[in-house]
Amino acid sequence: MAAEIVATSAIKGSWTARDGKEIKFKAQDLVPGSEEKFQHRISDGSRTYATQLLNLAMVNDSLQRKMPPQYYGYGSPSATNKTGETVTYADGSPVGDGGYHGISLSEISAIGKRLTGETDYIIESNEFAPRLNLGNNDGLIPVATKEELGETLKRMKAENRLPAIVMVDSNDKLFEGSGLAANQDKWHVVSVTDFDESSQQAAISNQWGPSFDIKADIKDLYRSTRDNL
Repeated sequence: MAAEIVATSAIKGSWTARDGKEIKFKAQDLVPGSEEKFQHRISDGSRTYATQLLNLAMVNDSLQRKMPPQYYGYGSPSATNKTGETVTYADGSPVGDGGYHGISLSEISAIGKRLTGETDYIIESNEFAPRLNLGNNDGLIPVATKEELGETLKRMKAENRLPAIVMVDSNDKLFEGSGLAANQDKWHVVSVTDFDESSQQAAISNQWGPSFDIKADIKDLYRSTRDNL
């Protein structure tokens, strides 16, 4: 499915979702970026052109469904927009400050459900569900204790449903030295790729390469899911 999204986007300059929604891209956003222009990755954790196209399609699959539609693309990095990622309306006018500030857990879940039909693979602290008015239809798993988090990961591993996406506070001490604390925003998502029930240790991938991967005790991972500041 990922290969089809990448190939179609590159060939047609657009991609049609399974429900028939056509996701359109600007020609400039299909140009390989400075990191993605190389045939092979220049370093572990760097993006390929395929990843650039996949991200472009999946983020726009979410934003172009808003009313009015919004369009995610690439611009030039600046002092106020370090990544150069932009969000505009159809006429090119900026949405807010014009920068891209991520998408919500509900939006991530909706993308996954549209692509695969799968739900309930995103874990968050239960303190956010009532605040964001989230319910079961959002396909999120709220956890209230470290025991609930451990049982959830144990169940998902037994069902062969890892990795799980987990929302964490990037400023939590668990991630000191991992590169997460350097994030511009407080909240971030990581992937739990494995869970050892006997040691209560979770293997965490930050998608930036093995040097950023860590193992954490379940109590520390749970603490990082809470709003501790």
